[in-house]
Amino acid sequence: MKKIGFLLVMLCVCMTAFSQEEESKPARVRSNYVNIGYAESKLNQDYFPQLKSDWGAHFTIGKTFYLHKKPLLKFIRFGIDATWFDLTYANYKVDYEEKETFHHAEAAIHVGPSVTFTPVNGLNICGYFRYAPTFSALYSAANDNYNLGYATRFVGGGSVSYKVIGVGFEARFGKSKYEPFEAFLVDIEDVEKINTKLAGFRVYLTFRY
Repeated sequence: MKKIGFLLVMLCVCMTAFSQEEESKPARVRSNYVNIGYAESKLNQDYFPQLKSDWGAHFTIGKTFYLHKKPLLKFIRFGIDATWFDLTYANYKVDYEEKETFHHAEAAIHVGPSVTFTPVNGLNICGYFRYAPTFSALYSAANDNYNLGYATRFVGGGSVSYKVIGVGFEARFGKSKYEPFEAFLVDIEDVEKINTKLAGFRVYLTFRY
């Protein structure tokens, strides 16, 4: 117990020294971001009730390329966000004729403008709007049926972070045409595509470095 107490005291001392050292440093530009959080999704399809997810999750990795080295008015930076890796999963439970479960997975990349305000050292307030081409897959467990499609999505939102960690919110919307797995891989004529409107939002923790 004494050893554990000693280690905890030493850890506190090291963390205090590190935080004091960080405070003495000039404001750092944290251009890389990793987001993880909760996702809610909605699907509106022809001839089918609206699907609203029971739960969902997402994981995002990207970087902001700032357009100028020095901030405007000492606290404003404009940039271009490039999200290299974005995965989203949503689970739907639907009572339509019989109870069904749908699994919805998406993989996307984003690009778009952003603006970052740094009113005090370490505090960053960011807003962005991105174009997000997306590959989308919808699986029906009851029918063992896969539908795939390319989705044109847009993402807009913002985050507030202090140094490494922060929180954010973003809205997502777009549309897609789903088709059966076999037709997606091979060009088959006279395949009816399912027009789908996509919407939803995500709440996340962001880590900036």
